Amino acid sequence: MSVFDDCIAYWNLDEAGGQTRSDTVGSFHLADASGDVSAYSGQINNGARADGSGSLIANTSPPSTTFGYYGFAMAGWFRILSDANTDTHDIITITLTNSHTMTMKFNEVSNQYSVVLSDGTSTSTHQMPGTLFTSSGWRFISAQWRGTTFYATIDLTATGGGLSTAALTTGQSLVSVEYEAGTVAIDELGIWDGELNTSDIATLFNSGAGLSHTGVFAGCTAYWKCDEATGKFLDSVGDFNLSSSSPAMLGRRTGKLGTYGYEKNLLGSGNSAYGWDTKPA
Repeated sequence: MSVFDDCIAYWNLDEAGGQTRSDTVGSFHLADASGDVSAYSGQINNGARADGSGSLIANTSPPSTTFGYYGFAMAGWFRILSDANTDTHDIITITLTNSHTMTMKFNEVSNQYSVVLSDGTSTSTHQMPGTLFTSSGWRFISAQWRGTTFYATIDLTATGGGLSTAALTTGQSLVSVEYEAGTVAIDELGIWDGELNTSDIATLFNSGAGLSHTGVFAGCTAYWKCDEATGKFLDSVGDFNLSSSSPAMLGRRTGKLGTYGYEKNLLGSGNSAYGWDTKPA
C-alpha cells in the first residue's frame, strides 16, 4: 500500500511565488490572503515562509473527506528561522468540524516543539524532548490522533503515545489550515484520513514525500509496487489496479524491494497472470 492511499491533502510548497499553494492530491489549495508568503529553500526544492506580521495561508476549498473512524494524521518538515527567546509560535493549526484542532507549536524559551490537541473542551499537549532549535535545521514531525490516543514522532524517533484526553469522534471534516508568519518555514506538508505506521513515517522522512508527486513520477500514470500479500496489485499513482482470473495460481516471493508476484503455472498455462479490473488511466 502506498503511503498516499489515505492522504487527502498534500502541499509540496514548491511554488516560486504567488498567492496560491497547490494541493497535489486533492482540491484543498491554500491561499495567502495577505500576499506576503514567499518561497524559501526547503527540504525538497522550495518550502514557504510568511514574511508579514500575523499573516497566514488560509483555506480555499476543503475536501469533502470525513475523519475519525480511521484516525487523523499530519506530517511535514518545519524549520525555525530565528530565535528571539521570547515567544511561542503556533506554526500550523489544522481545524476540523466540532471545534477539534491540532496545533504544532514552537517555544523559543525552551527551544522545543510541541503538539496540542483539542476537542473544544479539553486539550492534550505533548512536548518533544530535547533542545530542538538549530540555526540551519529542518525537522520532520508527524502527529496522529486515533480516537482518544495521540502519537508523535520527530525525525524517526517516537516521542509519546496514549497522551490524549480529547476524543476524536467520527464524521468530521477538514475546515482550515492556518500557517503563522514570521520565524517559521514549512515544507512537504500532508494530512491523512488514517494513521501513519512506522514504515509510512520512514518513507516520508527518507524521501521528504515530495518524490511521490514531483520529479521522476511526474507524468507516471500507473505504478505497481507488487507488495500485497494476497489479492490484486494496487496502482499507487492512478486507478489501474491489476488482478487475476485465477488467484489460486498466484505466488509471492521476496523481491528487490518488498515482494513480487508470479504465476505458479505460467509456462504450463501459457496465459498472462494479470489484467486490469478497473478502467486504465
